[in-house]
Amino acid sequence: MSTNDALLEPSEGSTIGNPSEEQILAVLRRIGHGLEHCNFSCGDSSISAASGAGNVGLYLFHSDNSGLELESGGLNVETACRVFVEFRDGGTGWKTEYGFKALGKSDGKAPRGEGSQGAGTRGTGSQNLKDRILGTAQREAGHGLLLMVKRLVKGFFRK
Repeated sequence: MSTNDALLEPSEGSTIGNPSEEQILAVLRRIGHGLEHCNFSCGDSSISAASGAGNVGLYLFHSDNSGLELESGGLNVETACRVFVEFRDGGTGWKTEYGFKALGKSDGKAPRGEGSQGAGTRGTGSQNLKDRILGTAQREAGHGLLLMVKRLVKGFFRK
């Protein structure tokens, strides 16, 4: 994966093209301290970060064009930055090394998105993905994070 197509999009402020590790770390440190979330995309994949319930670590959500949907919670800012940098640089070890699991699943098997069969099916898959994100957030983090994830989902699907 090339860093030439990397975009870091804070919920407030300017989008940063091809961000350095220092820029990524600076944005992640602002989450929960005046910044609601950020989206980091490289090609057809993205990772979003939001503050966990009670500001206990960061909640990360990953999605790609193949329908792979992963989540991880309770990460400190430095660890989340390592995930973003490895993701930007094309690594895949972060998917197992940092406690990511299939969204809404406890068996560790990554689900296939129903909208992943090709163009024109995104609407159905997007709605199911949104429902799964909101359901997971509600079960694991309570009402506070649910409101944050709703805003995150709106930003994720505005593209």
